[in-house]
Amino acid sequence: MSLARPFLLALVFVALAVAVAAADQQLANDQVVVRVQGQSGKITFWIPERSDKKYTLTFDSLCEGNDCVNTFASQQFAFSTPATVRFHNISAKLVSFDSTLATKKQSGVKLTADLYVFLETGNYTVGDQTFYAVENAFKWSVNISGWVFANAANKLELGMGLLHPSYKASWDAANYTLSYPGEDAVIQFAKTATHDGKTEEAVAVTTKVKGSNVDIVMAFSSAESSIWYDPQVTVATGAASSASSFLFSLGAHLLSLLS
Repeated sequence: MSLARPFLLALVFVALAVAVAAADQQLANDQVVVRVQGQSGKITFWIPERSDKKYTLTFDSLCEGNDCVNTFASQQFAFSTPATVRFHNISAKLVSFDSTLATKKQSGVKLTADLYVFLETGNYTVGDQTFYAVENAFKWSVNISGWVFANAANKLELGMGLLHPSYKASWDAANYTLSYPGEDAVIQFAKTATHDGKTEEAVAVTTKVKGSNVDIVMAFSSAESSIWYDPQVTVATGAASSASSFLFSLGAHLLSLLS
């Protein structure tokens, strides 16, 4: 396998955890608060009247062996104008965050984090898995381009954290799902990624649940040009009937910030 070509990694998962340099950045109205914590690499979001139910997402690292990006807490991001798009033929509102990363061996690595809020209900498939999008549910995608593998045998590992202090999470290794029973919420991870736009390769997902905090590591095998990972959509065990849960009501309120 040739490793001279730039490596493009497209990761779609519920993990926006983007950060800007220096002071915290906060976007808020009477319906929702989104705070990007510039010195911690975290984003926290909540509905004002339910401030006890805050979700915090964090990028921890992106590593090929000991070559790592671990400067997410000091990155500067440019924000796009919100737009209405089609995600797997499902209408959604999208806003993007862009930044440039570097390591000791990498330079000019571009990171784009996309926030989607679904405008309608639908479903789509990844490999042998079916994912359900419910109106007002939300998810994220992360695209990383310009990474060049040093060795075809290496793995590219993305580490992230998810904290919801109100509830304890439960990981189902067989089904690749992270559940919050108290919220009827499930985050579903894909078991495969599309390599070079043509082949499906297994993705190893490991988690460590520590009460309400979850450490997640996703390991991807090397590719010549691209890896597309479309791991999960935030759903609930009751599917469409659960639209009144916190996750869905928060998604609806997020739309007011993206208009």
